[in-house]
Amino acid sequence: MRKGLTAVTIGIALFGLAAAAWLLVPPSVSHLLERWLHHAGFEEATVRIALPEWGLISIPDVRLKQLLRDEALIIESKETIIRYSLSGLLAGRFDEVTLPDVRMELTAVPSSASPVPDGDDRRAQEQFLALFNVVTVSDLVRGIPILPWSHLQLGRLEITRQQATGPFRQLKVAGSVRQRGEGLLATITAQGNDTQAYELRVSDLTTGIMSVQFAAIGASSVPIISWRSETIVGEAHAQLRGIIDVNVQALAPFLALVLPAGSEWRETTGRIQANWVGTASTAAALASVWHDSGTQVNGTMQMVVKLPALSGVARKLTAGVTGTFSGNPGQLRWTIQPGTIATADIDSRKVAWLAAYRKFLPAGAQTFRIESKRGVSGELRAAGSPPSLRVQGPLTLSMDSAQDASHAEMSIALLTFRGSQLESAEGTFDVAGDLPRSLSEGLSAQKITGNVDGRFSVRNAEIHGSFLPSSSVTAVKFRRGAVSLDRGSMTLTDTPMFRFVPATGEWTISPATLTMRLPVLHRTDGEVTLQHVMLRLEEAGGAYLTKWKGRGTAVVQGVTIARQGARSIPADLTVRVMADEVAVKADIRVDTPDHVATADAEAEYILATHKGQARGKIGPIVFDRDKVRLRRLWSGWPYPVDVEGGKATATAELTWDGGPSDPVAIKSGTAVIELENLRGHYREFAFAGLRTTLDFVAVPPVKVVTSQPAKVEIASLNRGVEATNMSFTVHGESNLQEKSLVVEVRDARWEILGGTMTSQGVRADLSRPPYAVTVLARAVDLAKVLTLEQQKGLEGTGLLDGTIPVSVAPSGITVKDGLFESRPPGGIIRYHASSETSTALTDANASMKLVLQALNNFHYNVLQVDSQYGEDGILHLKARLEGRNPDMRQSPPIHFNLTVQESVPALLKSLRLVQDIETSVENRLVRP
Repeated sequence: MRKGLTAVTIGIALFGLAAAAWLLVPPSVSHLLERWLHHAGFEEATVRIALPEWGLISIPDVRLKQLLRDEALIIESKETIIRYSLSGLLAGRFDEVTLPDVRMELTAVPSSASPVPDGDDRRAQEQFLALFNVVTVSDLVRGIPILPWSHLQLGRLEITRQQATGPFRQLKVAGSVRQRGEGLLATITAQGNDTQAYELRVSDLTTGIMSVQFAAIGASSVPIISWRSETIVGEAHAQLRGIIDVNVQALAPFLALVLPAGSEWRETTGRIQANWVGTASTAAALASVWHDSGTQVNGTMQMVVKLPALSGVARKLTAGVTGTFSGNPGQLRWTIQPGTIATADIDSRKVAWLAAYRKFLPAGAQTFRIESKRGVSGELRAAGSPPSLRVQGPLTLSMDSAQDASHAEMSIALLTFRGSQLESAEGTFDVAGDLPRSLSEGLSAQKITGNVDGRFSVRNAEIHGSFLPSSSVTAVKFRRGAVSLDRGSMTLTDTPMFRFVPATGEWTISPATLTMRLPVLHRTDGEVTLQHVMLRLEEAGGAYLTKWKGRGTAVVQGVTIARQGARSIPADLTVRVMADEVAVKADIRVDTPDHVATADAEAEYILATHKGQARGKIGPIVFDRDKVRLRRLWSGWPYPVDVEGGKATATAELTWDGGPSDPVAIKSGTAVIELENLRGHYREFAFAGLRTTLDFVAVPPVKVVTSQPAKVEIASLNRGVEATNMSFTVHGESNLQEKSLVVEVRDARWEILGGTMTSQGVRADLSRPPYAVTVLARAVDLAKVLTLEQQKGLEGTGLLDGTIPVSVAPSGITVKDGLFESRPPGGIIRYHASSETSTALTDANASMKLVLQALNNFHYNVLQVDSQYGEDGILHLKARLEGRNPDMRQSPPIHFNLTVQESVPALLKSLRLVQDIETSVENRLVRP
């Protein structure tokens, strides 16, 4: 009896212990799983397991949270059911796993959250990769059951990503995954918010045949992506043959959801196909198969895709490739057959990342084309770190713009990459056609056409290249300010090299020479002709455009300026320029071919402040009657003056200010003109010995004045009557806007006919007459006055003083109420008429005999002459003469009243003619 009770007691105790253990299994397993998940890297892990039943495990609640790089992953699962059998557990898998409700959410990590340690990431990656060192290729192709279940049933899996945009921000997934003896069978459906549902079917049979199909769910759906492969396993190698077929037209709606780019995706057509045969060693582990020399793949590929438009930026997009590939995943070689690879009509001005260069881009749509005329080959090496890519061309990239009639082409012969970094490249480029209209107008031209050819190469992250001598640029209808050009061109005559370092922006250009054809530059007041223009770039370089410098020379030969029928002597112009990001400096020299006239100047312009200064010197110019005359330097000289001798020098300094688009404003300026012993003509006046120094000062904005009165000396001024030792002071002021010239002449003095002429001067606007001046005559020799008449037998003595009021009007010069009087005690007038003249006078008037006798030796004490000179050039003289002839003792005092009219221009012309004849004879006799 006691033994029975003991057995019952033990049984009850054992049952109680078993029940207690059974009740403790769920919390113990939950605790162990949570600890393992925390150790695996989950920040939060909650697992609640219900009391197990035979063949069934229920997990009512699972919540996991793991920190990623910049997001947090939260997984929640409700009412998970796991079914098992003893045979399945012994095989290492559950019979069925049902997930009726799973939610996965990716949320942004706050900036204060601690990042995942790099060490944890690295350990997780190493643990994952360690699996591939255990599994071999033979294991994989024989269908090892690597999944921990035979059947996985997804009721609803909802994936939400906070940072995502578009319809797939929230994705609903359902389906099942079965693993049986014949392989893996999976059917997964996915659908975004208000989108078409898609289905993925995978069939992996242990016989070596695998197929994958991705398609939209619907009555008329067609496969989007189809994959089929077959594995043939040998003793040492496994061979995989496969084909993939992508229906681009069916894929387009899915791409429109993943990459929102407008409704144009739905109009895409085309197909992508590839066939391959791969071989790998069956003993190789999966982790090393990528580097195993026995791994090999060969295949062909073909792609044809057409897209009518894309987001309003591009139209008529096409892509087509036919080629082959071979190698292994560590080293893949491929070839593309000759033909057009891609084309598209793109409006580059609408491309966002080109917005900063919009003004340099052509208007309207441009046709872009990528093509291979002789085929392209390449090699991808993925074994190294980072992987490398080599492309052997030629591969041609071209762009054509119908609106701007331009063409750009780049032919790449060699292209290599190391990772994402361009390592080397070789090729040529050709840009031809018109610049964009906005850019041409910005350069003040109606049209600018170029043809630039060159070569380029990339080495060690540096771009090297050269421009070919055939490169040229032509401008049509250029106009800036008062200067215009119908057509001009610039051509490169050598092969300059260039270098650019993208990382630092450093660039250099080797010396280059260009020739320019600028036949005629038109101005509003004339034109400039250039025979030959040469530009020499001696040095240029910098870092981007923020720091740069350059040096060059411009040589212009045969510069001729024409204005209103006048033309300058041809001259040569040399400009040496040094420039950087701060200022531009220039040295300028102008020289005539025979060096008869030179000019030197230097200028500096500050780019930041738009301020400049210049200083220069003209001459000295040594004039010569036979070689260097003023009218020879400027044929058709519009002013009535010519210089035939002497020397002239001019110096000037100038400062100005202005903005990039504002007109130049003169701030200050000075000029000095030195004239030494000039000889020449002004109208009918011959002058010699002209000396003066004129100092000019600019008074902004539009005035130029002499800084101080200038003394002018003229040794001789002759128009039939010679004036000598002339001197006066002059002060001038010119208003360039009003085109006025105000001159103030003071203290004028000169010697003429043995006497002197003086004037206190005049202040007059020469551009706006009338004005008047009074001239005082002192001690004029009567004998020299009488010689002007060229009357034979007439002579006299005595000195005359007078006053000459001169008025200048637009119609001419006039003298009103001029008066001359003899100085006491008077003088003598003798007139010895010839016998013929005496006979003629006495026959006409008997009283003239007495007059001729009196004038034979007439001693006068009064001589007065009133003069009037009109605009018609006629001089009216009224003379009163009082005195007697001492040889006629019985004759009373005689008074003469004479009226004379004389054409002064004709008289002076005749006198000048006599002098010219005398000078000509003298020159012939004196010169050998």
